Amino acid sequence: MITSVEDNYVGFSDKVGLRDRRNYQLFKDSLRGCSNKSGYGCFFLMKKYVQYFNDPHLAFTIGSIDGKPIDTALVRRIFKSVPIKDITYDDVVQYLNKNSADNMEGIWKNPSLPYAVAILKDSGTGNEYTGYALGTDSLYWYQGQIKMSLSVTGNRWTIIYHRNDHSPDVRKMEVQSGIMNITGYSSWEKVYPRSSGTPLAPKPKAVLSFNILSDSACAIVLPDFKITSKHAIDSVVKKNIEAISRSKYFLIDIRNNGGGSLLSADILFPLIASGSFIEDGFIVRSSKDNIRTYQKYARDSSFLPDAQQAFLDIATKMETHGNGLVQISKTDTINTTQAPIPYPSRIGILTNEGTMSAAELFTLRSRQSEKVTVFGSRSRGALDYTESDIKRLPCPYFIYSCPIGMSDHTVTPYIDNVGIQPDIEIPDTTTDWMAYALKYLTQADALKRKSSKP
Repeated sequence: MITSVEDNYVGFSDKVGLRDRRNYQLFKDSLRGCSNKSGYGCFFLMKKYVQYFNDPHLAFTIGSIDGKPIDTALVRRIFKSVPIKDITYDDVVQYLNKNSADNMEGIWKNPSLPYAVAILKDSGTGNEYTGYALGTDSLYWYQGQIKMSLSVTGNRWTIIYHRNDHSPDVRKMEVQSGIMNITGYSSWEKVYPRSSGTPLAPKPKAVLSFNILSDSACAIVLPDFKITSKHAIDSVVKKNIEAISRSKYFLIDIRNNGGGSLLSADILFPLIASGSFIEDGFIVRSSKDNIRTYQKYARDSSFLPDAQQAFLDIATKMETHGNGLVQISKTDTINTTQAPIPYPSRIGILTNEGTMSAAELFTLRSRQSEKVTVFGSRSRGALDYTESDIKRLPCPYFIYSCPIGMSDHTVTPYIDNVGIQPDIEIPDTTTDWMAYALKYLTQADALKRKSSKP
């Protein structure tokens, strides 16, 4: 895996500069030392290696490129090695009955998981908690393993949420009267002891939708930019183009949009544009493996002929250049229409920490338009290194996603693990973000009209 990352990862030179070479070598040596005595701990050592680069797109997990069933016995051996706290359901209930538990302590349940979680306050702290699995899925999770770690400052909660393969994900969350909403994940409900008061409304998973908000405003919700969603997005926009074109205000909700391809959103750019857009040039990491990837794309009949030819041209240019970074295209100007479309004239884009990758690129490109104001909270910060390719590893049940392309960052800033700060930050206490954004835009217009009067 180390060889594959060093040969193929487009961000390798940026992440491991000349000054960091010695530290990187020491880090590799330490992992190799551990591997000689870790048994099935190799999975977690490889996880640790990938996490060294702190790149949201460079990811390692259990899976199969060919869609073959994974070895469940192997998976069990891997995850049974994760430390376990000696805890039972009855122990937790007894503790909660004896102690005056606060609003956070208790047994919580998520309907999509076969096990509950006991959230208990850490000893000696007043604002930190740990959530332990109560039950098992008999594969990835076993009773007593840590599912989440939580902390609160004032009324702001932060959670380290462990995904299916136990990898940590730092998120914001809100909790009230027995309902816990974690940004980017489904809601949890406190089942013991039951909470009193008015709970938060559980947040359903967003779906592609269009809504008329008023005579002068409409909104579209875009939960993802997967290339497979392009047809559906195009259909919704075309079906409602008359309503959009007569609305002064247009809200585009890309909260928790994990990205995909900007091609899925290209139907929106003529509506957004107030002029031309400037697009970064594109760079790829040339290697034998990455050349084969683009050659494979060029043979894939699911792509249009123009795209297949573009992939073949990239592969040919990489072969000519040899190993290293290759500039495939230069900064360019994109004209979406002959003249800006008058309506919608004010566009609000809603983002949060679940907005990432292609959704962040959509935000940055849209922001070049004078029509656009970005509302919400800071985005995830997962954009610098893209064009992810699933790489094979010797073990058929381990795969990793390797970014092999990047923009030249002439226009787009580096934002990994930093994110995009919105123009207007929406307070955490706001329940209806669309109403907040629309009110802001209408009031700003009213003030502008008032100030322009003689």
